[in-house]
Amino acid sequence: MKRSVAWLLPLVWVLSSAGLAVAQDYAAALDGLLGNLGAEDAGKRANAVNAVDRLCNEATVPGAEADRAALCQAAAAKLAQANPMAQVYLLRVLERYGRNEGVEAAAKLLSAEDANVRESARRALERISAREAGQALAKALASAKDPKWRISLIHALGNRDDEELAPPLIKELGHENEEVRAAAAKALGKLGHKPAAEALSAAMGKGTPKTQAAFSDALKRAAVKFGVGRYLYRLEKQWVDYDPETGRFTPPKLPEPPPGEEEGLEEEKPEAYRLIDQLLERLKEKGLGKEAAKIVTRYGGYGKTPEETKRLYGELRALLKG
Repeated sequence: MKRSVAWLLPLVWVLSSAGLAVAQDYAAALDGLLGNLGAEDAGKRANAVNAVDRLCNEATVPGAEADRAALCQAAAAKLAQANPMAQVYLLRVLERYGRNEGVEAAAKLLSAEDANVRESARRALERISAREAGQALAKALASAKDPKWRISLIHALGNRDDEELAPPLIKELGHENEEVRAAAAKALGKLGHKPAAEALSAAMGKGTPKTQAAFSDALKRAAVKFGVGRYLYRLEKQWVDYDPETGRFTPPKLPEPPPGEEEGLEEEKPEAYRLIDQLLERLKEKGLGKEAAKIVTRYGGYGKTPEETKRLYGELRALLKG
């Protein structure tokens, strides 16, 4: 006989409250919830999802790194034996909280038959910060046949903002499919480092007008990373020399940008801020975005001191729990 979710809720609470950082303890809790996570009955599924949410809330507080890692290890270990619906929920756990613990398991599901599972695995690997996640996406891109799936993988690579992933994206600029080429250009524009900009510049003037427009837009976006900024769009048009033998234009002379308009790379957010961002996303999903915004406004953002940041996180967690 299957154990009910109602019976498992106390188990989840005890495990998380005790702060047990052993993967098998979290695995035991997920074992009991796995069947209902993939249940056809909406009520059972909702109860199981809420139980997993509670477990995640307790295992991912600032300073509980061992618990977070143990939870994600357990979620990754259960992926292979779960049905597609449960796999989607487990992949969401890895998307929000995972690092390198779930990369291998999620990567295997990039070739799953179920489209929702494939997409959930792609999103998880896009968000997981571990370097191995980007490598897994690049490997999947190299073997992808369907253009739409190829484009989805390209978007994921571009959104990771990792310069090491430029080579596979640069290769896609020469793909036979126009939409694939345009997606690769957009992703390289997001990266914006020198090899990406050089590849986009070399591709200018090639392909259909639609592809050339995509290359041009991407190159402008890449320019932002070099501190050119919005003023690029306000420059007066210039005539430049063209060499028909090389097929290249002489670069125009650009004026210095006005003070304050240089735009550079964003600094990486502290771990506490990243956790708050994850909480805010979950609150929006539950329709609590306005309430969360009021709390954040009261603190003036992430808080002016570490103590304020901690209190902000606590209030947002309390709102999520209801």
